[in-house]
Amino acid sequence: MKQYTFIPSVYGKSKFQFNPQKDVKVVLQQEYYNTITNEINRNIVGKTDQKRAVLVFFNTKDILLDYYNSQQFKTLKQNSQTQIMTEENSIEERKKIIKDATYSGAITLLTKIFGRGIDFQVNDTIIFQNYGIHVIQTFFSEDKSEETQTKGRTARQGEEGSYSMVLQQDTLQAFLKTEEDQKKTEKLDEIYEVLDRNRQVNFENDFKSNIEYNQKTSITSHKQSENFLNFLKDRNLQEVKKYLLQLNQGPKEKTFKTLIAMDITGSMGSLITQTKNTIQTTFEQTREILKEKGYDPQCFLIMISCFRSYTSRWQQIFQTSTWENNPDKLRSFLQTITASGGTGPGESVEVGLWWANKQNDEDPISQVIVLGDQPAHLQNEAQAHRNSFGQTYWDSTPLKGLTYYVPECQKLSSKKIPANTFYLHPGAKSTYEDIAKLTSGISEYLDINSAQSSKKLTNLFVESLLKDIGKQDGRSNELIAAYKAKFS
Repeated sequence: MKQYTFIPSVYGKSKFQFNPQKDVKVVLQQEYYNTITNEINRNIVGKTDQKRAVLVFFNTKDILLDYYNSQQFKTLKQNSQTQIMTEENSIEERKKIIKDATYSGAITLLTKIFGRGIDFQVNDTIIFQNYGIHVIQTFFSEDKSEETQTKGRTARQGEEGSYSMVLQQDTLQAFLKTEEDQKKTEKLDEIYEVLDRNRQVNFENDFKSNIEYNQKTSITSHKQSENFLNFLKDRNLQEVKKYLLQLNQGPKEKTFKTLIAMDITGSMGSLITQTKNTIQTTFEQTREILKEKGYDPQCFLIMISCFRSYTSRWQQIFQTSTWENNPDKLRSFLQTITASGGTGPGESVEVGLWWANKQNDEDPISQVIVLGDQPAHLQNEAQAHRNSFGQTYWDSTPLKGLTYYVPECQKLSSKKIPANTFYLHPGAKSTYEDIAKLTSGISEYLDINSAQSSKKLTNLFVESLLKDIGKQDGRSNELIAAYKAKFS
C-alpha cells in the first residue's frame, strides 16, 4: 500500500481505557479463577459506588462453564445479576442476554465468538455515569484483530469504557520465545509488549507460509485443471482416465501407516497452520524420493489425530482424520481444527497414544509422531484433571479406564511401534523424551515459530516417513540422504 486515507470518528476522541502496563495480569493456573473474580469485583464498582456492567470473554465454552460452576464464582453468582452466553443459545435467548448485559450490576460470561460484531447498546444511565462497560478477556488472541474486536465491545460511539486481561501463564508458550521473555511474565509492566511483539512475529511467519503454499498449489492446480479441460475438449479419453486415476489411486503394495498425534490447545495455532501448509509438500517430496529409489510412491498412509486436555469434553478433547494418501483431504480436515482449550499444566498426550494403540489393534501401524508444547500428564495429574467432569462422565466415553502415557507407551513398545516426539517448548522435554525412550523412538526440540518453521516441519515429516519405509530393507539412510541432497 502506498496511500492511506484516515477519517476521524464522528464521535470525537475515544474514551476507551486500557493501560497495557497495569491492566494485564499473568497468573499461574491455581490463581487463574480467583484473579478473574477479583478483576470482576475491582471493575464492577463505578465512580459513584454504583455498579457497572462487566463482560467476561473466554476462549472456549468448556472453560467458561468450568469457571461459572467454580467455587471462585459462587459468591458472585449468588449475589449478582449473572448470565452466560455460548454458541448453544438460541437467537431469541441471545437477544435477551445482550440487552440485559448492559444494565447496572450485570456480569455476563461469553465465549470469544461474541467478541466480534455484537453491539452491546447501553440504555442504563447508571452505566453512562460510571465509566461505561468493562470488558475482561481471559485469553491471549493469536490474531490481534480478534483482540481489537473484543476491545470494541465497550466504549462504543463516544461512550466511556474500559478493558483488562487475565491470562494463564501456561497458555502463553507460543508467545514467549526466550528465557528472557519467560522472566518478563513476572514484570506486568512489560509482559504485554513481549506477547504482542511475538504475536506479530508468529503472524508474519504464518502469513508467509500461507502465501508460499497458496502460490505453489494454485499454480500447480491451475495447470492441471487446464490440461484436464484440454483432454476433455480433445476427447482424449486415455489422458482423462490417466489423470483421474492419478487423483484417486491408493497404495498398491505394503502400506506403511504413520499416525501424527498433535496438540491443538490454545497455543498451537501456528502448529496447525504450518502442518496444514506443509502436508502437500510432505507427500510430494516423499513420493518423489520413493519413486527415484524404486519404491511404490503410494506405499504410505497418514492419519492426523488431535488432542486437547481434560478441560474439554470428549467431543473436543479428541478429533481425528481418516487414514489418507491424499494430502488435500488431510488439509481439509485441518481446516476444521481450531486451537482452543488447555489450561495446563500438561496435556492429554495419552489420548493420542491410546488412539494409536486402538488403530494398531485394527490394522498394524508403523510409527507415531507426537507434537506438542506441554508435558504429558503424570498419573496423578491425569486423574486430577479427569475429576473436573467427574469419573462417571469419563466412564461414559471411549476414554473409560484410560490412565496416563506410560501404559500406552508400553503397549506400543510391545508391538515394536516407535513414538517419535517433538516438543515445541522446553517444559515438555522430560515427558516427551520419556515417551520416545519407552518406545525406542527419538525426541527433538522443534521451534514452530521460527522463520524456517515450515521447512523444519517438512523435513521432520519426510525424514520420518522415509526412515520408516526404508527400514524394511535397511535403506533408511540412503533414502534420507537422497532427500537431503535434492531438497535441502
